[in-house]
Amino acid sequence: MTIKRKRKKKTQTTKVKTRFFPFSPGIPWLIDSYLYIIPKIDFETWKTVISNRNIVITVFGGLLESLFSLCVAEAVNSFDPNHKIQWIGKEEYFPLLRYQGICKPSPINLTQKILKKYPVPLFLDNEDNAYFNILHNYKIKTTYHGKYPYTVKLPVLEQLSRNILIPWNGYLPKLRNLGNDFTDNLYKNRIKSTSKVITIILITNPIIGFSEKSNSLPLK
Repeated sequence: MTIKRKRKKKTQTTKVKTRFFPFSPGIPWLIDSYLYIIPKIDFETWKTVISNRNIVITVFGGLLESLFSLCVAEAVNSFDPNHKIQWIGKEEYFPLLRYQGICKPSPINLTQKILKKYPVPLFLDNEDNAYFNILHNYKIKTTYHGKYPYTVKLPVLEQLSRNILIPWNGYLPKLRNLGNDFTDNLYKNRIKSTSKVITIILITNPIIGFSEKSNSLPLK
């Protein structure tokens, strides 16, 4: 009688390399063996890169993405309340900036087409601006060459929080100009308007759940 032995499956280990890009000097990006960028840098590098630079948050998304892109502003503001912070996104969501009260629409003409040329979540220009691309590899992930796309299955808010590039420390957007009660209700309960409801479910670390039926914020 012949006994067949099962072969043990070989475990693949992903080798991580470091690469520098000319549009993000001073940032050692970690890249796995499949050429996908790992959105993570050490805190000291993060602080050094944004120091003495204007922060520009870029997000060409909907209500969810626009609201939670303001987590970047909260993170920067927690370390430097006087830091200049600008925002590039859809004009219909400008009221979110007014409600938060710490960043303003940017006059910089940066389009989605131009943004695709920078395959990292944080890049710099020659005019002392540091850009956070909050939608870097969001939902669809590609290599830094823009090849081999695949669908990212992580919860969307976890994807967004990763592109802040530092450990999550409760950087939820505070809608200061709407009052603390409004902000608390927005994140913990259901906010009802005349015909629209938005429900946000948060778990402490990281933010992982969201259910959106339609806008409920007063975006006028």
